[in-house]
Amino acid sequence: MFFLSDQQKYLLAVLHEIGCIRRAQAAVLLHRKFGSSPAAVTAILKQLKMLGKIREHDNVLSTIGESADAPMLQAVDLALAVFANDAPRLISGVDPFVLSAWNESQDMLLQIMHVPIGLEKSRSMELQKLSSCSSRQIVVLLLEEAQQCNALLPLPSVLMAYPDETGRLTITQRKEG
Repeated sequence: MFFLSDQQKYLLAVLHEIGCIRRAQAAVLLHRKFGSSPAAVTAILKQLKMLGKIREHDNVLSTIGESADAPMLQAVDLALAVFANDAPRLISGVDPFVLSAWNESQDMLLQIMHVPIGLEKSRSMELQKLSSCSSRQIVVLLLEEAQQCNALLPLPSVLMAYPDETGRLTITQRKEG
């Protein structure tokens, strides 16, 4: 019988909830939540891999049987950027959202919707139907390229994120109308 540390249990819970996470994202979450050093993160991951609890491929951690999901990995990057000093609770999104993140200290919900190329209008209409007046919620549209911004219908205030030429996400704000 093996006993897992609180950090290992936390990381496994995150992976079971969202399926995959980059090694660097895991390090950020563990540091923000527990103050874990890089050496401690390395040990935590090594032990979990040795126990067969997680696997790692191209710096992406997953539970056994899961595969990397590019929009999910980008959504986790967004959650960590928006809640820059906290370890938000990452929640597998309810359609049409790919990920939700709850920040308890700010009493704030972040919802991230992936918008594939060609689905800008239909996703905009979905968002208009779901639109709530909650000031305690941030909505981010995760686009595949910057040009998609022009194809979106008028929306309530939302953030838009898209990769630049280097693959780093750029975040902009869109005002209604």
